[in-house]
Amino acid sequence: MVIAVIAALLVSILSLVPFWVAVKRVRLINETASAGVLGPFLLTIAISFLILLAGIVLCKLIAADYQVVYSLTELIAFTVGVVVMGLLIKQRQK
Repeated sequence: MVIAVIAALLVSILSLVPFWVAVKRVRLINETASAGVLGPFLLTIAISFLILLAGIVLCKLIAADYQVVYSLTELIAFTVGVVVMGLLIKQRQK
């Protein structure tokens, strides 16, 4: 079970990378020309969720007994990571 938790944490951190890149790129865009950035932003968010989903499917195939533990750990780690990332970005702007 420890291996499932560690794997979930690593996959959650990996899925935060596209999300972090998307947020950084949106911050660099001019406010008047922001309509064109919505597509790539949503695509990188979708990639983050696809990484999470691929981890869940892989866990189901490899160790179905630990899927609930893996999924909950992955969900909590991703949520905490997004909140912490948002707080850090907001703190840097001040």
